[in-house]
Amino acid sequence: MAAPNQQQLAALQKMMQGQGQCKKIKKAGTIAKSVNLNDLIKTCKVLNRSDEDSTISDLMFGKRKDINNSQYIMSDADEELLILIEFREDIDLETISFHACKEEKDNGDDDEDEDEDDDEPSYSAPKQIFIYAVDSLNKDFDDALAAKPDIKLICDGKKLKSGGGQKVKLKKKAKQSIKFGKVDKIMIYITSNQDDTDQTYISGIKFEGNSSAKTDMSRWNDVKCKS
Repeated sequence: MAAPNQQQLAALQKMMQGQGQCKKIKKAGTIAKSVNLNDLIKTCKVLNRSDEDSTISDLMFGKRKDINNSQYIMSDADEELLILIEFREDIDLETISFHACKEEKDNGDDDEDEDEDDDEPSYSAPKQIFIYAVDSLNKDFDDALAAKPDIKLICDGKKLKSGGGQKVKLKKKAKQSIKFGKVDKIMIYITSNQDDTDQTYISGIKFEGNSSAKTDMSRWNDVKCKS
């Protein structure tokens, strides 16, 4: 069999280079590992918050990643809170984690306290939470009650106090995965708390996933293999 001439070698080399470019394109389409998205929050509004009892502003509450027991939002007139979040861009949201780790008040010794009820906390952590993907932040409690929540959650007090918090996974069901796969506005309605107290407190909420740009598979169509 005759050895390939220079023209055949050049054609073979060009074909191999094209295959290499295809491999690179496939690697570029790999979905990125989920990351914290709180930095992407542009707006955070909390309805029925107590300015006197809360220790952090709405926006800082939304953006914070370092959850601790000294910073929290506290409800005002009753146990309900409505939290409205807007991100700077569309995100692919994978998980939401709720945290409530405020230390409870110490009632002290019985001998020093004639009426223990006076020292009992009037607040407790969230219990029932509704989550909605929305197209506007122009919402109030009536809107939340009238709308069907995309996710209903009953929180466990111990999980809320743990480092990982009460985590909701949004990729378990196809409908939720699609709904929160490209979203920039979230409404969170806290309807009740653990101990049926007058006020509800929450220490923080963590959002994890990716910006839509990192998982936009339509970009595959912008690059073609060269032959």
